[in-house]
Amino acid sequence: MEVLVVSKVDNEQHATFTLQNSLAVELPSSSIRVRTLLVSLTSNNLTYARGGHSLHCLTSNNLTYARGGHSLHWWDTYPVPTASPTPYNDTSSWGIVPAWGYAVVVESTITSILQGAVLWGYWPTSTASTDLKLQATEPKGHWIEITWGYAVVLESTITSILQGAVLWGYWPTSTAPTDLKLQATEPKGHWIEISDHRQKLMHIYNRYIEVSKSSVSLSSPGFGTEELEDMAWNALFRGVWEGAYLLSQHVFSPSPQLYRKELEDMAWNALFHGVWEGAYLLSQHVFSPSPQTQSPIHPLGVAIKWTAADADLSSAMLISLSASSKTARSFAYHLSNRPASAGPLGLLQVTSSPLPISVAAENLQPPYPTRTIAYSEICETLEWMAGLKAFKIVIVDFGARDNILDQLVESMKNHPVLRSCTLAIIQVGSQQKIYTDEDVLATKEEMSRFGKVQYNTSGVQDTVMQLNGAATYFDTVTQLWDQWLRNRHRSIPDMRIVWGKGISGADGIEGGWQRLCQGLVDGGEGLVYRFY
Repeated sequence: MEVLVVSKVDNEQHATFTLQNSLAVELPSSSIRVRTLLVSLTSNNLTYARGGHSLHCLTSNNLTYARGGHSLHWWDTYPVPTASPTPYNDTSSWGIVPAWGYAVVVESTITSILQGAVLWGYWPTSTASTDLKLQATEPKGHWIEITWGYAVVLESTITSILQGAVLWGYWPTSTAPTDLKLQATEPKGHWIEISDHRQKLMHIYNRYIEVSKSSVSLSSPGFGTEELEDMAWNALFRGVWEGAYLLSQHVFSPSPQLYRKELEDMAWNALFHGVWEGAYLLSQHVFSPSPQTQSPIHPLGVAIKWTAADADLSSAMLISLSASSKTARSFAYHLSNRPASAGPLGLLQVTSSPLPISVAAENLQPPYPTRTIAYSEICETLEWMAGLKAFKIVIVDFGARDNILDQLVESMKNHPVLRSCTLAIIQVGSQQKIYTDEDVLATKEEMSRFGKVQYNTSGVQDTVMQLNGAATYFDTVTQLWDQWLRNRHRSIPDMRIVWGKGISGADGIEGGWQRLCQGLVDGGEGLVYRFY
């Protein structure tokens, strides 16, 4: 059983090792033992590390998780096993980065989660079994307990979670078995990880969802090519799309072999679902299309003043920086489905790869003018921006390159028309690179200097569920996600799944992590990994 660990000081330093023995302890009550099936790896995982088996997807979001591992407690999700070899057993220096995806239940003490069930959630990048203590939550089939991905349950003391069940969630980068302490929550099929070391983690990373009607053979959890592709996309995008948005409607075959289409859906789910949901919440609840009737929510999701005027885009122009990122692509998709009266007046997408973003804009046909440019073309676009006659300019920074925001703001300040516009900047993502301590300080200074407002998917999601109920929220999101999944080629015409397998080597998560750290993963690649 292999494990990938990352240095908490220098996220580019990483190592893989093998654990000889799997979990042998008796599974506690309200718990499941899972094995990751499929996960995605993104640049957000780097952020998790810096601040803070299965199928996994690897994206720039994984870099984000690495960077935020300390401050946001992502390192606490799946601690490095105490049996790890020296020096990797030093938890102050080394950690496991989790990922969105699917896992199968190999053992359960929860009566409603059976052995063989498949769960969606946040799983370790490891081929080892993992234990979770779950609590059922809303809606039915959701559970609350770190790369996004899938894991299979090896052993369970929860009567409703059976051995062989597959779970989606946030898993460690390891092939060793992992124990989770789970508690059932609403809705049915949802579980909450309630271990002490996970309590400071944001709620979205402690929720686990059993994949409905899904069960696989522990000895040979085979998947077809198309099915596996869907799992990869799921692990790659689902975590950022909603944070911990848990999808339960994608069904596995009752037989050991999953149908090809089901596996493909799982891959796309792991790859996109997280960022897609985050973009949905930003478009529909932070910038509410009808702020007079649907109260807008502050980007942090907390009780901070965020007025109808703040949320109103009807007289605003939107600028999307790093428009090729998965979250930005998802945001453009959600914006295109808003009524014309809700705005924006226009959308400027700035990216290093304008062509696929332009094609997507043509496919989506939004009810407002759009323009897609390279970073070097900002100054040439000022007159087009001025022609929109916007009262307000909203910049959504999904992770622009160094100095781009400074250049853009300075250019607008020097323009006779644009200088009079009200300016708002929402910080969503960060640049795909390894951040030094100096980079982190510079980022904080930029946040203060520009008066940026930080966006937090989990906080907004929590608020929406408090206002509308979890069941209503997940019903809505599930329907919208399914629509996007069936028509994804319209908004991501260049995206493709790049399959990997296992932990170590160039074709494993180890190789994908190295490519992420070096900035070698292009915008059209979605890294998804199988652990069987």
